[in-house]
Amino acid sequence: MNNSQHKYHFPKLLIWIGVSELIFWMLFALFHVIIALVKGEPIISSFLVYQHPVVFWFLLLLPLFYVLYLSNLSWKNRVLNQVFSVRLQNILLHIPSLKLSFWRFFMLRTAVVFIIFALANPQGGTRTIRMEGFSGELVVAIDVSRSMLVRDMDNGRSRLDAAKNGLSNMVRNISGASMSIVVFAGSAFPHLPMTRDLPSVSNYVDDISTEMIGVQGTHLAEALKIGLNSFSAGAKVKIMYLITDGEDHEGGLDEAIEEAKQQGAIVHVIAMGSEKGGPIPEKQGGVKRDNAGEIITSVPNFALLQDLAQQTQGSFWKETSSFPDFGRILEQSFQNHPQAKEMESKMRKSYGGIFAFQAFLLILAYLILIQLNFRNDESE
Repeated sequence: MNNSQHKYHFPKLLIWIGVSELIFWMLFALFHVIIALVKGEPIISSFLVYQHPVVFWFLLLLPLFYVLYLSNLSWKNRVLNQVFSVRLQNILLHIPSLKLSFWRFFMLRTAVVFIIFALANPQGGTRTIRMEGFSGELVVAIDVSRSMLVRDMDNGRSRLDAAKNGLSNMVRNISGASMSIVVFAGSAFPHLPMTRDLPSVSNYVDDISTEMIGVQGTHLAEALKIGLNSFSAGAKVKIMYLITDGEDHEGGLDEAIEEAKQQGAIVHVIAMGSEKGGPIPEKQGGVKRDNAGEIITSVPNFALLQDLAQQTQGSFWKETSSFPDFGRILEQSFQNHPQAKEMESKMRKSYGGIFAFQAFLLILAYLILIQLNFRNDESE
């Protein structure tokens, strides 16, 4: 600042702007390199991922910041020397030096840059998250034969209604898994292909009914085969839940069990129904009868289903509750699969908070400096 005349000198200011920008971006790049070296991460990928890169378009406004700053200084040069005499300037005004004025502006400019980077949310490296859950693939094969309409569950509900309630409970307790649903009676088909969109599974559960398959019977072998085909080729952990009463089964079960064992699939069996069983409702009303007119009682084939589970190293449960806790069954079955119990997820580390905090400190420092009525009479 000149003692005889207060004036901001632009040539010196333009040199400072160029040098400060060069130093800032060099230090910024060096910061990335240091972070990568300290964390043992590849330098080239330390900060190359941004969650919202579109925010960087705001960096194009930086030249406008400089234009406004220089225009403001130019205006001050005119006003100070046209309105105030040198003596009044010295007596009345506390005009910041060129150096202080520049650094106050550069603090504000850097705070804006850091805010832009914080909004872009730079992410570098990875962090590993471990959580309880299941990281493999599940196939649920549910029986929709007419014997599943027998109302021998608690509170007089049908086996199928109870199975659907339990299946909804299972879906709510699954975390991180892929899931598929197979329906079967005298034949079988995939009702829901393998998916990780678990919230949508409930809609498919609600649609399950005995009207889905016209061919009656309980073709367990076909259910197993379709279920095994539902697993993806690269699935490391294959778990199937067979929900059925096992009544009136077809042949070919031994071959299907052998195929499951060869694929390394474990079949857990949930047997629906009470030991005394009950009559099978008919479509047109009444109950199913034999040729002699006697009521046919459907009793779950517990022995067959327990043997199926044992041969595939699975577990066996009997269910008579109208609202069975399949979430508990899910948890118990996971105890036999420690490799599937703990999920590992790699997520990038977010550095947006660091930039936001630095921007806050710079704005705070700027506000403190702006309050200082500082007069510098040194020659510029």
